[in-house]
Amino acid sequence: MFKEIGIAFKNKDYQKGEFLLSQLKGKEGENPWFQFYLARLEESKNNLEQAEKIYLEVIKNTITPNPQLLSKIRNGIERIKQVKSNQKQAEIKDFQEINNSEKLAFLILEPIPTEEKKIAAQKMAKIMEIEVYSAQLKIPSRSLKFFRSGNFGELKYYESQFKQASIPCFCSSFQDLETIKVYQVKYVKSLNSELILICENNLQQEESITIKWSDINTRIKALLPLFESSVHIDRQGKIERKTATLDYAQFYDLHLHNQNVILRFNDHNYQFEKGIKLTVEENTTKAKWEKLWQLCEPKIKHLPVWSDFTLFGQGVVNFPEMLKQIDSQVNLFRREESPWDAAFQMYSGSIFLKNSITI
Repeated sequence: MFKEIGIAFKNKDYQKGEFLLSQLKGKEGENPWFQFYLARLEESKNNLEQAEKIYLEVIKNTITPNPQLLSKIRNGIERIKQVKSNQKQAEIKDFQEINNSEKLAFLILEPIPTEEKKIAAQKMAKIMEIEVYSAQLKIPSRSLKFFRSGNFGELKYYESQFKQASIPCFCSSFQDLETIKVYQVKYVKSLNSELILICENNLQQEESITIKWSDINTRIKALLPLFESSVHIDRQGKIERKTATLDYAQFYDLHLHNQNVILRFNDHNYQFEKGIKLTVEENTTKAKWEKLWQLCEPKIKHLPVWSDFTLFGQGVVNFPEMLKQIDSQVNLFRREESPWDAAFQMYSGSIFLKNSITI
């Protein structure tokens, strides 16, 4: 009867093929040819995942597969791959029709609990058409992680696919980062019912900004490395240059979504001698910085705080050319430019954009 079933499928008479298969289910249910035609039937109904699963199981469970059967199964798997590829390209094309789809953008993955990574990796592997092991390496479990940059429309497609697969992520464009106003806080003038700050705008002009504590939506705490370069002579007498982390600068960003503003504090530029008095036992920058936030944080301690920048930065600084797209708006004296500055703006700015949409 398999010959008759084969003729029915060849003539695309799937109704007859299904009927004939139902007649054989009890007797030949485990027969590799039965399973093959069952997969063909699922394929005809566009149940591609189920069809592919059956095809692969036939290959796995058949000790000495018939060469003709094996060839047909491989052809079936290739058809499914081609259909999926065509569907994917059509869906990506739809996303290319959205506004500003041509903008350069980036996609960031959010951490997933370790116990959920295996299932998430399997889903990502299918979406990205990569090995499951490779997908596992891409999924973070401790911090935000840069995934890739590219066309905004295409990345929005992957964002949609990942979210459907319960892989948390968010996509932003480099252009959108530039729309956020970043003010460098020089000192705090008052922190009573309102917060009065003396800041510097992007034109290096001094401004006084007054906000309510309730205007603040999110907090970002981060350490940016400060580097020291030194010259050494190796054993062969050749001069080599080494760069080591000398210290860290402390940064604290306050996000104000309604005003589209980031207020950026850092301990290297904050003018501790001005504004509110910070009485401390030790007259050090560290002690004064800690005192400043001891006074401020009770007002905002209920707000979410993001503090996983270091891990995020360690990954994204490996893409220095991409980071050149970003105006870091980090006021630190450096002898040489560092990708860490743009990485911080990418980190804080992308969280700002993500939360300003959801809040």
